[in-house]
Amino acid sequence: MEEFWQRLYKQLIFDGFNYYDKGKLIKYEAGNIYIINPNLEIDNNQLDFDASKIYIINIIAYYEPLEQNLRLLEKEIDIDKKIVNINWGVDLKNKELVIFKNQPKKFLNIERYIIKAMCGEEITTDIRSIRILKKPYITYTLISSLILIYFIVNIFLSDYMKDIFFKFGISPDIMENRQYYRFFTYMFLHANINHILNNCLSLYIFGSIIERYMGRLAFSSIYFLGGIFAGIFSLIFNKGYSVGASGAIFALISASMYFSNKEKINPNGINFYVMFIITIINIISGFVSQGIDNAGHIGGFLAGFIIVKIFYLKRV
Repeated sequence: MEEFWQRLYKQLIFDGFNYYDKGKLIKYEAGNIYIINPNLEIDNNQLDFDASKIYIINIIAYYEPLEQNLRLLEKEIDIDKKIVNINWGVDLKNKELVIFKNQPKKFLNIERYIIKAMCGEEITTDIRSIRILKKPYITYTLISSLILIYFIVNIFLSDYMKDIFFKFGISPDIMENRQYYRFFTYMFLHANINHILNNCLSLYIFGSIIERYMGRLAFSSIYFLGGIFAGIFSLIFNKGYSVGASGAIFALISASMYFSNKEKINPNGINFYVMFIITIINIISGFVSQGIDNAGHIGGFLAGFIIVKIFYLKRV
């Protein structure tokens, strides 16, 4: 039975669940709370989460069913309550998922994970063994660095800000002056407070996905190589000046999309379609708004796909 729970937990954690309390897993998504409750009933009075709905998936695994377990499985589901209990049985002896007619047959793909774990199937991934990092420290460090540099340049050195942008940002004279370092330094400069805040928020969301699920090497490679590739695209197609980490972040977005679709999971609770919508909105915004380097965005987006694909191919 222990092996069943280990396999199931790997699947669920890979899909965005986190450890909660006494073997329980929890995920917060779209205003709702989802709790995996193994073999134990939760006291609903202790659940004081600020959520629209709380779904408790009670998974009762057994080799021989007990009478109290069967009574629990036969309970009716009340979808109108704030706290909704879903009761499923797992017959490990006969390898069957036991769901009574008053309970949902499918929910968040969890039934698929239970069947795979029950049948002894390990989670498969070409990228790494299942070891999700608890904290994306490089992402945090990078965000802190961007904010620090923003304050130094835009506040303390504001009189020299244009000169700094021209010397360290992307501009048509890079190749002529052989200042190739600017393909790297431009990623650390931001034009205004909205620019830095939007980029840091996106970096936190998608940087933490890549770093936690794929590792620090993958994150660093996708971010910095994607940013450099975005700078080259900007130089070729934009023909103007450009600063900011947006191109590198678009590389993280496309890599997250590839990863989510490849592994059929929702990393950090964000699914592929949400990432796709975010991408489309940002690209359209780049075309209709002034001062946005859409060439860099597209270049970074393409680079993210290429780089993450290379990480997979290296492990085939």
